[in-house]
Amino acid sequence: MAFTFRNNYLHCEDVKLKDIQTKLEQCYSESASPVFIYSQQQLEDNIKAYKDALGQIPNQTTVNYSIKANSNPELLKIIKDAGCSLTLVSGNELRLALKLGFDPKKILLNGNGKTRWETTLAVKSGCLINVDSDFDLRQAIQVCHELKVEANILLRINLNIDVNVHPYVSTGMAGSKFGIDEDQLDNILDIVKNTTYINVVGLHCHLGSTIEDLVAIRLCMNNLKNLAVDLNKLPFVNLKCINIGGGLNIDYYTRGDDTKSCHHETDSQLEAVNTWIKSVSGRNGIAAQMSNVHQSYSNKECTRSHWLNTLRAGESELNVDLPESLNKEHFPNPGDLIGELKEVNFDKSFDIIVEPGRSIVGNTAVLLSTVLGCKESGNIRFIITTGSMTEVIRPSLYGSYHHIDLIEPSRHSRRYLYNVVGPVCESADFLGKERFLNTPHVGCGLAIWDVGAYCYSMASNYNLRGRAAEILVSGSTWRIIKKPESFEDMMTCYSC
Repeated sequence: MAFTFRNNYLHCEDVKLKDIQTKLEQCYSESASPVFIYSQQQLEDNIKAYKDALGQIPNQTTVNYSIKANSNPELLKIIKDAGCSLTLVSGNELRLALKLGFDPKKILLNGNGKTRWETTLAVKSGCLINVDSDFDLRQAIQVCHELKVEANILLRINLNIDVNVHPYVSTGMAGSKFGIDEDQLDNILDIVKNTTYINVVGLHCHLGSTIEDLVAIRLCMNNLKNLAVDLNKLPFVNLKCINIGGGLNIDYYTRGDDTKSCHHETDSQLEAVNTWIKSVSGRNGIAAQMSNVHQSYSNKECTRSHWLNTLRAGESELNVDLPESLNKEHFPNPGDLIGELKEVNFDKSFDIIVEPGRSIVGNTAVLLSTVLGCKESGNIRFIITTGSMTEVIRPSLYGSYHHIDLIEPSRHSRRYLYNVVGPVCESADFLGKERFLNTPHVGCGLAIWDVGAYCYSMASNYNLRGRAAEILVSGSTWRIIKKPESFEDMMTCYSC
């Protein structure tokens, strides 16, 4: 793991984060905090996991990193050097990809609403284009005719498959704004049949993000396989590639049990444990202990780790299995995904594209912030930090969980249940709720984990806050790969 504690101080690889915090305070008095800290080793390891897994199938394969997850050019250079290509969703992302030297023939431009200039740039560049609708196709045809240039397109098919993710990141269901419904496909094919300059070379399906359901992924692959066989019977179709879109989830919870309260537990989970404890009550003293700790946990008086350790001690002593729902959840990894691909067994003539984003960069970074102070209101305690929803919007937008902990020993020993919030003038500005943390001193460093994906790329200037710096760590060295945004930087687009 790239982020580890050594002598009670958090390190990224071999660099103490407190040292970075101190140095930045000396160099950037106004904008030293917060800051994104990335691990180059973790990024390279994540890419290697995909490359190794894809090596198990006979097809030609490409890892097309989903650039919208994080578009920092220095990270993209590492991704390019590892032999990956890119999937893009905007013309400016395409401009960046070309500027960095990515092979345009392997770049894929996605998007349900491409503007004419974006389609024109894609056609001129010779990159692959995902077609999302009949109007998207007609625009591509018009541009190709004007330029007298052929374009290789993939048809993005909406297979109406539910992957049980947050509705904001579900993209493969009927009623989604993305993709071509299967009952609309004949119309698309009629348009293709009667035109020139357009080569249909592949199929694409994107089910969503934070996917954990491998059964749904296999269903998607099988449907694409069968559809590809049928379409290749048409004289004007020559499918050569299958693009398996959609991103795997990462384990945001892996470090959380030492700080989590029952706020993060479902009612059904708590009731299942309560029923299990009642079923073993009276056997010996451990049952009474479990009942007391379970009550304490339900009252938000102890951490999840203390609760689980007590329950597992009882399970071992009583030789009675805990409810299955308490078993540690397995988050699918690249090997699991490619294992499904291997089972589906696409013909070797098809090139396979996968489009990971979150699982490439998600766990490569923490947001390092500084504690401004603590306060109470009613019966709620708050830690106010320099980090906010303008850097990490996922908790506010999706209700997402990110692990939070102090990066250094606190000068105070008392441990309380805290809401960790930022200084933005918005009640939705929180980074985590009901976390057991030692009371931090003013100036204490605090880290929000797993912010490499969909955090900086979704950052904003709300409240006229400058966007944070980004730092890349490699071994025992670190460097700034994006300077903090100053007031002057924010004013450059205005006439004042």
